[in-house]
Amino acid sequence: MKLIKALSVLFGTFWMAWVAYMAFSVPRDVDEAMNQPMDALGGSTIGQEIATAQAKAKQDQCEAWKLRAENAWNRSVEKGTLDRDEDMIAELDQQVARFCD
Repeated sequence: MKLIKALSVLFGTFWMAWVAYMAFSVPRDVDEAMNQPMDALGGSTIGQEIATAQAKAKQDQCEAWKLRAENAWNRSVEKGTLDRDEDMIAELDQQVARFCD
């Protein structure tokens, strides 16, 4: 019985050591993979491609919010409802400021 208990403790210790090793080595491996130049991406890295896509998405969102705010302003001026639409226009301006910093 003592032998089984000793083997289970030894197995548990190795198991915990392996889990700890994997917890610290896997994120490093992912970072290394993200920073490897890839021929399929024209020599750039996955991290660079992600950063480029995020910048483009933010720019597209900025342009969309600017267009929405401009259209809302123009509609309010045309209809003469600028005082009633003031809150909506302020909200749109906040979104423009958020996405177009």
